Amino acid sequence: MFQNFEKYANEEQNTETDNPNFRVGFLEFLQTDEHEEDNSSQELDNFIAAERSSNTVKKTTYEWKKFKAFCEQQVNGDFNVMNVPASTLDKLLGKFFKDVRKENGGEYEPDSISSFQKSIQRHLKELKLPFNILQEEEFRRSREVLAAKRKNILKQGRGNKPNACRECTTEEEEKLFESGEFGCHNPEALQCTVFFSLHFGFRARDESRNLCWGDLELQNDPETGKEVLVWMAERGSKTRKGMEGAHQRQFNPKIFATGTERCPVRFFKLFESHRPEMAKAPS
Repeated sequence: MFQNFEKYANEEQNTETDNPNFRVGFLEFLQTDEHEEDNSSQELDNFIAAERSSNTVKKTTYEWKKFKAFCEQQVNGDFNVMNVPASTLDKLLGKFFKDVRKENGGEYEPDSISSFQKSIQRHLKELKLPFNILQEEEFRRSREVLAAKRKNILKQGRGNKPNACRECTTEEEEKLFESGEFGCHNPEALQCTVFFSLHFGFRARDESRNLCWGDLELQNDPETGKEVLVWMAERGSKTRKGMEGAHQRQFNPKIFATGTERCPVRFFKLFESHRPEMAKAPS
């Protein structure tokens, strides 16, 4: 490959628009030693790893450890996937999908079993192993076991539990204010009230955690003149990760002032008034 690059560089040297400084720099790049290349590759790997979801990393680590512990029981010793052929790995995967249980001995939900499969594949990819247990023919048997396991669990009446959180009812919200959990009578209650009020359609808890001071902007609605809080900076979510061509919001979510005692904009402004001046700069 490097010979082709050098040939290209030599051809460029013969052109009237040749830049000798570019050619020298280009050849120096080609002559970079293996140690520097390894460092560069490691730097890129570290950059990619840093942008992975922390929840996904934790989930992958936990589920791989559970699979590894299962394999060590099966082989009665240490399990090093680097030395395991595809056929053996497929058999271990099949037995794992069939027999894996929770710590209390109960069955996992169907999607949880599939989650193990995806976590194992992510770990194999991180190890740069040439296996794809999700698609390759060598792992067809374990995929069939997984499909059969899902069907078996469904026959037991599992796998149909709703996971979506329901919204807080008006009666429940009223109790939170009456009990003093919400309000502006102390710092903790005010902070809880503000974060409860800032419901911009956050899809998951990480969107609340990622919210920084300066992401919200207090504006006046051009039509009504009322104050409105605008979510100006979205820092990524489970469904919006900045990928090219991926779904993007078509507008900035807003919270409008209600003019009531429990106005969310009022709580936000009160919270802002208690922040030190040095803490009011955008994060």
